[in-house]
Amino acid sequence: MKRLLLLFLLMSVCIFAGCGDDDDNEPVEINAVIVGDRVLDISASLGVLPKVASVRASQWAKASEFPIDIPGCPNYMVNRNPNAINEKIDEYGLDQVIIEDSPEFCLLKPKVNPIDIVDLITNLDVTINVIDFSEGVDSAIRQIAALYGKESEGEELIEKYHEDLEEAEALVDQVIPGKKVVVLSAMKNRETGEIKLYLESKGFYTDKFFLEPFGCENVGDALNDSKTAMISKGLLPVTDLSLLADANPDVIILFENSDLVLEELNALIAENSAVADVPAIQNDHIATSLPYYVGSEVEGYPEILSAWANYFISLE
Repeated sequence: MKRLLLLFLLMSVCIFAGCGDDDDNEPVEINAVIVGDRVLDISASLGVLPKVASVRASQWAKASEFPIDIPGCPNYMVNRNPNAINEKIDEYGLDQVIIEDSPEFCLLKPKVNPIDIVDLITNLDVTINVIDFSEGVDSAIRQIAALYGKESEGEELIEKYHEDLEEAEALVDQVIPGKKVVVLSAMKNRETGEIKLYLESKGFYTDKFFLEPFGCENVGDALNDSKTAMISKGLLPVTDLSLLADANPDVIILFENSDLVLEELNALIAENSAVADVPAIQNDHIATSLPYYVGSEVEGYPEILSAWANYFISLE
């Protein structure tokens, strides 16, 4: 009877203490700072998170989901506040810096490379690990997995990535090429309330990851007729939205503040029949919910590519 009572008490303790809960999915926190989006994303996929990370959080929505300190992007840490890395090392007592070395880290800021932060680190007791992305995703995953002693998990991640990517690419093959596309966003001045429209110029992220694989053409540059306009972070100001009639896109993709773009667009359609006759408008091929992607996510890219491919397939 005493043994039964003891067993009952032990079971009760386990229930209230959470014994039997699956904690395998809880990430392991390491005493480190990660510099670079892709290193952080792969680390998280392997179940590892640092205390601090320098990533492009303003461009990569997923970054805000990680329970870590993000003091700024690599451009901020290297060029705008070069002592920030040392301040964070001292604040948290970090003993490791893991850095992404990527030949094309950011198309929006082509001169930025996280590896430049190495020269700013003054604490000689900190271990610096560099992840070389020049040989592709598989090699990078293996380097990161080896760093954490998670080689088998790394191979599983590589296998899953390629399986998912193969499925996504099968969808891409179903997209009928040849469509003309315009990519727009809007920004509102908080003080004046002024709304400015912007187009994503050719050769940036939407082209690289979606339109080029789909065999589609970005014709958005036609909406800026200025000869002196400068591209900033892949964007050009829209000088005249009525130039949509000349661009004549089959698809219009809206990103930031899509509701503001739609307001401007609807007002123009009401008074300009040439714009109203644009195929994208005639056929209601205006996308407002496609995910914005700047190459930060590795494991998640196939799913994002599939979402884009499915939308373009649905247009037929």
